[in-house]
Amino acid sequence: MNSPWLAITAAEKLRLVEAMRDIQEAVAAYYAETALGGNLGGHVRTWLGRVQTLNDLLTNQLADRASYTALFEPPKAPGAELIDAVKYARNVDQHVMHIVAPSTDGLVGGTLGYRVYEAPQVLGRSYTGCGSRLRAA
Repeated sequence: MNSPWLAITAAEKLRLVEAMRDIQEAVAAYYAETALGGNLGGHVRTWLGRVQTLNDLLTNQLADRASYTALFEPPKAPGAELIDAVKYARNVDQHVMHIVAPSTDGLVGGTLGYRVYEAPQVLGRSYTGCGSRLRAA
């Protein structure tokens, strides 16, 4: 497995902390909305955008970006598949006429409460959830 350690300068740390705070605020807003029974889709899309912003900063702006991108090479570091899934969902949200939102009819993970996300038909192929990965059906 690739080492999860990254060299981060003091200047980089300030921006990364802000990006991580944005992610935490998006998660907090999502969970607050679950208590109200409101529409969760907007909160999901906000979170996807915030995570992708952090990923973009680490991939493109970090001086030690080589260490970060190495985390996605086999064998992938823990959590790399989540970032890959976020990139996929964010791309669907940006480039396909499909609303990315939690499914209204299911949960994955039992008491952990992971929601099922509907994936669209893309280029004639349907995509289904498979654990933390999406695969063509």
